[in-house]
Amino acid sequence: MADILSFLKRTGRDQKGTGVLFWVLSAIRVRKRETRYILGFYFEFIFAMSSSETESITAVLHAYGAALKSRNVEEAVALYTSDGVIMPPHFTAAAGTTALRESYTRIFSSIQLVIKFSIDEIIVMSPEWAFARTTAEGTKTMLATQESEEHANQELFIMKKEHGSWKIARYAFSTMKPLIQNGIRRS
Repeated sequence: MADILSFLKRTGRDQKGTGVLFWVLSAIRVRKRETRYILGFYFEFIFAMSSSETESITAVLHAYGAALKSRNVEEAVALYTSDGVIMPPHFTAAAGTTALRESYTRIFSSIQLVIKFSIDEIIVMSPEWAFARTTAEGTKTMLATQESEEHANQELFIMKKEHGSWKIARYAFSTMKPLIQNGIRRS
């Protein structure tokens, strides 16, 4: 046990938690007696970081909701990692800062959203990765025609810590509206 903890300290993994799970799995094979203690160390680390990490992720998600409401392209793009990806329905994925900027410019020049943004769950999977499931409900107005319709999306955010801050690494969403509404079949 001491040699594993010594290795974790030497490599800095006792601080960040990176790789702890892999060492836990190795410890299970090599030192079955001490497994309980090492697993306890890993789970204590996860639970200790979850609360503050969840608060940080929540702040990013609310900032994203504010960027949608204000239709601010730069604010929306700044919330993504440098290799971030948006995967909107009926469009190809936009990957990277330039493509994200183009995608949000297209979106914000086409629609105005007045939505209530709700966070259904946030799961921190490791010190650098998490996911969040959200919903956005309200009204979507097509700017070209000024026609409005009900807006209801379910969303999945994959979050990544980049330079010490949580960012959106991947974002995908789909409508929760019925397939057929007012006699019109939606795709």
